Amino acid sequence: MSANDVALPGGGSLRLYGGAGPMLLLLGGSAYRPGPGRWSAAMDWLAPRLRAHGYRAAQVRYPSRSWREMRSAIQATREALELLPPPRALIGFSMGGAVAAVATPGSPTKLVIGLAPWIPEQIDLRGLVGRRLRVLHGSFDRPLPGVPGVSPHHSRGVVARARELGIDATYQTVGGAVHLIAFRLGGRLLPAPRADRWRQLIVRTLEEDQSA
Repeated sequence: MSANDVALPGGGSLRLYGGAGPMLLLLGGSAYRPGPGRWSAAMDWLAPRLRAHGYRAAQVRYPSRSWREMRSAIQATREALELLPPPRALIGFSMGGAVAAVATPGSPTKLVIGLAPWIPEQIDLRGLVGRRLRVLHGSFDRPLPGVPGVSPHHSRGVVARARELGIDATYQTVGGAVHLIAFRLGGRLLPAPRADRWRQLIVRTLEEDQSA
């Protein structure tokens, strides 16, 4: 871990990116295969760019990288929230969207931003009642053989389910974007196509919610 990483009791970690301004808690995705949790490339790429817009950011690294260990991801997120000031928003990528939906009972945080969120039907969305859900999803996102992805149809269904519960939920397409926002190659952190459009829409969502 780096000097800005804090160990959490359940085996996860919290990464603090520094800066000033409202806090954002970043929750990354998962993988099919089991193994130790990893820092999200998407969130490591987004964090300094959100800082440039006047936000502080922190990321949770889950104890396990597998989506089959979602409970440990939820617990790690709750442990991280105990160490942080109330975040202005939870920003969850892929499985991080499901974690954000259920990890914060009683939290004063009212805004959840799902980036290509994967939230299975068995996930109870009532934890979002009284909050605002903003979903952004790449138009070219879809699962392919050997390539992870989440269909836009899936997250549209999440928004519909949320609205049925009376939750203020909206959906916006990221034109031309795939499931990845950023990736690591040979130790380098690289943006995926349309990564900067993700950044623009996240910042716009935060600003519009603040002014509403």
